[in-house]
Amino acid sequence: MAGNFGPDVEQIQPVRWIVDQLTQTWGAGANWAGDESQHPHEDHLLRLDCTKAKTVLGWSPVLDLETTLNWVVEWYRAFHDGDDLQALTWAQIDRYEDHVGSH
Repeated sequence: MAGNFGPDVEQIQPVRWIVDQLTQTWGAGANWAGDESQHPHEDHLLRLDCTKAKTVLGWSPVLDLETTLNWVVEWYRAFHDGDDLQALTWAQIDRYEDHVGSH
């Protein structure tokens, strides 16, 4: 069964907001610029339909979008810096389980 996993509807943000958030969280001079040249149309808001995951699996997101993006940047920053990704991944899983337990 294929399905999508993503934020709740009230957490959805435009692509620009996501990229701005990732850039700000990364820090250290990270930046981006939109390409103003001619390209095929692309929506400014991309939305996953998570209905199947919610109805079939009873799944719902536990982390809010901002926390999720922070954890993504944390992982990729560790990768970039050559840190122990296995240790970080386990630490993030522990944090996630603690978060689930508190809800």
